[in-house]
Amino acid sequence: MPDSDVTVEHVGLNPTRTGVLDALRTMAANIEVVQTGRAMGAPVGRVARALGQPPCGQLELPASWALRSIDEIPALGRCLRARQRAIRIL
Repeated sequence: MPDSDVTVEHVGLNPTRTGVLDALRTMAANIEVVQTGRAMGAPVGRVARALGQPPCGQLELPASWALRSIDEIPALGRCLRARQRAIRIL
């Protein structure tokens, strides 16, 4: 829906698993991450995205981020493919 916001609560924010957030920011996504606590020793929080103009551009993903977003790379690739963009792991 145009001009909508999406907020997801209780998101795991373990730094070894947040590469996808860095990748989305690199693509100019308007993402806000707020740590709100801990669960089972790992940080958790809220991730919000103001919708509107979708992220754009080719994604150049540093290899160190690839390890932190390995499960999300197929989803990122599919999104980029739909917009005729590419993902490149450096």
